[in-house]
Amino acid sequence: MSVYSNKDLKRNINKKDTVICPLAEASITPLGYDISIGEIITLSSESGNKLVKANGKIEIPAKSLNIVIAKEFIWLSGNVVGTLHSRGTLACKGIFTNSTNVDPNFGGQMVMSIYNTTDRTVLLDEDAPFITLIFHSTLEVV
Repeated sequence: MSVYSNKDLKRNINKKDTVICPLAEASITPLGYDISIGEIITLSSESGNKLVKANGKIEIPAKSLNIVIAKEFIWLSGNVVGTLHSRGTLACKGIFTNSTNVDPNFGGQMVMSIYNTTDRTVLLDEDAPFITLIFHSTLEVV
């Protein structure tokens, strides 16, 4: 498998192998695409607090498990595989995100969990990227 560079992504997104809608050019990185937070809800927290959205910010309660639905709709063709990787900027704040694969022919919004591992509320921008999708081409179409 080979990995798509930013040039490969720009050449193929919304044309051949992948669809991202809405597409934000600034989210194309040298080695992937930064997926943004669309909706987010708190499933549980030690304190019982829920997240708060205000003034373009999201307050993630301490020790809380949250579900994020990506802002973007993603479609991969039969010869593209994705891997989702946590972002270092969130890890530095104590936010844990699991990594996983995205199958060829996937279409939909990414749904991921994020966990605030800290004893304090973590503040994020409402449209902040929360995970990076890296694209790999397969040798044969699935």
